[in-house]
Formats: sequence, structure tokens, C-alpha cells
Amino acid sequence: MAFVADAFESVVDAVVDVVETVVDSVTYLVTGNYEGDNGDNTFTAVGLGLWGGGVNVYGGNDTVYAASLKLDVYDTWGNLSVHGAAGFMNINKSAWGNMTVSGLAGATNLQHTGRTGNIDFTGVAASNYLYRQGYSGNISFTGAGISNRVISKVRYGNISFTGAGASNVVERIGGDQGDIHFTGIGAYNKVTNSASRGSIYFTGGIGAYNKVERRGIREYFIYRCWHIQPQSKIRQYFITGAGASNVVERIGGDQGDIHFTGIGAYNKVTNSK
Repeated sequence: MAFVADAFESVVDAVVDVVETVVDSVTYLVTGNYEGDNGDNTFTAVGLGLWGGGVNVYGGNDTVYAASLKLDVYDTWGNLSVHGAAGFMNINKSAWGNMTVSGLAGATNLQHTGRTGNIDFTGVAASNYLYRQGYSGNISFTGAGISNRVISKVRYGNISFTGAGASNVVERIGGDQGDIHFTGIGAYNKVTNSASRGSIYFTGGIGAYNKVERRGIREYFIYRCWHIQPQSKIRQYFITGAGASNVVERIGGDQGDIHFTGIGAYNKVTNSK
């Protein structure tokens, strides 16, 4: 009898969970609002409206599946995963934990300001904007868009960018340690790293304008194009590339050389302390 009672209780719990999920989804469809809690929430956001306060999942390890004209997700601590499609996708994480996002959107805005945690993005949108600020955390971008911009201002953290777009801008701003791995194609490619210590690995960069700039104490720079074998030495620049305009700058720091091999209508190489 105890076995039957336990089985019945499990069935009732499962039915209640399904009903609650349906009610939450219908409520979001009508109002544009969903309120989670500090547990592990899984929610399907389907909506055609531009109204409402969005999806608030708070703490815990949360997963959101989306098919919405406008998707706003707000999360605090814990890991957050968002998958699906939206006309506009705005995701904001304000405390520790990883953010994982994949899907399609007209425009994507991902912001993580928690103390620790990574951003991992895989997707396609006309405009992609990723921003990370805090103590530590990496950014991984794999995707395509007309405009792609990735910014990291953490104290410790790397950026890995693999993508294509008319404009690709990748910036590692300040902090103690941070590398940039850039593999991309675009009409306009700009990669800058101003962390105190860090490297830039630049592959591809086939476009009308390429600019790579390193500011810091120690530089380690590899720039290769069209499967040319990489060369590397600490605090030196080895650049091989092609573009209508190529600009390579090393500004500041104790030591650093530049070795440039390239083709372009306009080439500028600057090495200054």
C-alpha cells in the first residue's frame, strides 16, 4: 500500500508541475510577465507582444526556452541558459554564475555584471552586443551578424571570438590579465586589448579595414591570415595579413617588437612606449 501511495503522490506532483507550467506560459503570453524564485526554474516564453516586465528568474540554475517577439530575461545568482528565437533579446545577469545563450534574434543584448562567471554565446542576429563587467569571467562568441561588438572589463578574463559580420569590434578594457583570440571576417575589424598583461591572437581579418591595438605591460601578439603558419615570441608582434587598410599599434609597455608582412592600399605600423 505504501508503494501505491508513493506512486500516486508522484503522479499528482507531476500533474501539478505541468499545470503550473501551462499557467505560467499562458500568463506570460497575455501579460508579458513571469516571476520565478530562487529555485531551479525552467520556463518556456512564448509571446507576440512588446509589453510586460519580462522573465524574472532570480537565483538558482535556470533555463529559458523562447519564441517571443521581445524577450527580456533578468537573473541574479546561479547559472542561466537561454535558448530560442526572439525579435529582440535582452538578457541581464547581476550576480555570480555562467550565462549561456544560443539562438536567433533581430538584435541581441547580453550583459553580465556579476562578480564571477562566463558568457557563452552561439547565434545569429543583425546586431550582437555582449558586455561583461566584474571580477573574473570569460566571453566566448560564436556567431554572425551585421554588427558584432564584444566588451570585457573584468579584472581577469579572456575573450574568444569566432564570427563574421560587416563590423566586428572586440575590446578587452583594463584589468590585470586577459587574452583575445579573434578569428573572423568582416569589412571592418577592430581588436583592442588594454589589460596589464595579455595576448592577442588574430586569425583571418579579411576586410576593408583591420585595426589591432595592444596597450599594456607585457605583449604577446600573433596575427595570421589565410593559414599562414603562426610565429610567436614574448613581447613581440608578428603580423601577416591582407586588407585595403591595415593599422597595427603597440602603445606603452616596457618591451615589444612588431614584425609586419602584409598587403594593403594603406598600412600603418606604430610602436611607441
